[in-house]
Amino acid sequence: MALTGIELKINRSEFSRFEPSRKKIIVRVLPTLDTGLAGEAVKVSLCRKDGLEVSFQDLVLTGDYPKGKVIQFDISEIKDADGFIVCTEGEYYVKAVQGSIEAKSQDLHISIITVEEMRKGYAYGCTLFASDVKAPKKQPTAVTGVTITTVSGDTPSGLYNLVYVQATGKLSWGGGQTVTLNEDVSEEVLPGQRGIYVEVEIDHFELPAADASEAILIDLQTMSDESIREEIKKSVAEIESYFDCFLEPKRIATEPYFSNPEAGEWFDHKPAELAFYSKDFNMNMLAWHLNLPVNRLRKINGIIGYVGNTPALEIKSGGFAVTDKSGTVDILPYNSEYSQFWTFWQHINFWGHREMIPGFWRYKGVAGLDTLTGDILKLIGYTAAIPLLTIAGQAYRAGYASESNSKDGVSRSVSYTSSATFGIYSATTKEFSEWIKLNKKRLRGKNRGVAMVVM
Repeated sequence: MALTGIELKINRSEFSRFEPSRKKIIVRVLPTLDTGLAGEAVKVSLCRKDGLEVSFQDLVLTGDYPKGKVIQFDISEIKDADGFIVCTEGEYYVKAVQGSIEAKSQDLHISIITVEEMRKGYAYGCTLFASDVKAPKKQPTAVTGVTITTVSGDTPSGLYNLVYVQATGKLSWGGGQTVTLNEDVSEEVLPGQRGIYVEVEIDHFELPAADASEAILIDLQTMSDESIREEIKKSVAEIESYFDCFLEPKRIATEPYFSNPEAGEWFDHKPAELAFYSKDFNMNMLAWHLNLPVNRLRKINGIIGYVGNTPALEIKSGGFAVTDKSGTVDILPYNSEYSQFWTFWQHINFWGHREMIPGFWRYKGVAGLDTLTGDILKLIGYTAAIPLLTIAGQAYRAGYASESNSKDGVSRSVSYTSSATFGIYSATTKEFSEWIKLNKKRLRGKNRGVAMVVM
């Protein structure tokens, strides 16, 4: 029997090729059908968010697969024809196609450092409270259509029952008084016991079709995964700016390559074009020496010379010798390209000798570090962890200067001033800052090289 549908399940939502337990995307392909399979071919692809395919696997479903079939994508092993890593930082998804049937997974994040690693490895398991506000650990899933927006500040941490009665349209929270929902009202306050309450938003079209209830865990609000991930991205951007190069191999291209890539190509960054300078051509060696505005240039795949928007000189078969740290390219043309050069120089001489043509050289290639050492990963992690731990320290007992308790002659006093707020975090952030100060410049020199300016 042919497939009637496909469902995809992924083992996690974030991956990193630098973390052994998170470098494999495990996909379970679940067929939808009434009887066993005679043999159905399914193509499973890992795609960038823009839809371009970076890797795929073919599988054949035969026999009875009530649990589906499992395949894996090892993102540390997915490389292009030149051996460069393909799955760099960004958003991806998995899709499965069989004939006219297509299934798509939720978005996946591929990161240099995952949120989970940041929480456990660099924040040392700190809870990373975002504030002194109570919030649900997870929004309701059984009682659909209900979103908890606010929890009263004096609500003790713990489990609270959210109950919906479909026949009467009533909703209750934590054993408190039931509230009859009104279809014209999208926000409600649900009272609990002993004066606690929650505020909720109601989507009446999504409410359960039958009675539903579930236990909701309430605790101090912690930083969201999105907030932590953004801090990691900021750290990567800051270090790339300091190193003046990409930390991972990136596909680069100027126009017209960038806007009109060939089939299967994609580009991550659009660098600046390079002006034509007559002195760049060595008449004795009959070769070009170009200083492209790109550091850690790994490979050049094509160079075209433009006058305005018109191609004037295209280098296809020339041997490109690339110096990766400085971004220089030596082009030694041969065969029929000499005739192109002759024609080009005749045109230049016809219009008068020109020392410079703005925006002449257009190119595409790969730039960035080929590997990230442990020290660079540590630099990224420490740089991101400092603001996260600082925010967590400031959020602890926010708004309180001190707290004092006394009972039966025993007193306890705690200060929440700025010097004490950070507590265990202050020693950690100080250690991170000192390590960064000692190693940041060294790592830049080792991986980027000494910055040179030609006068």
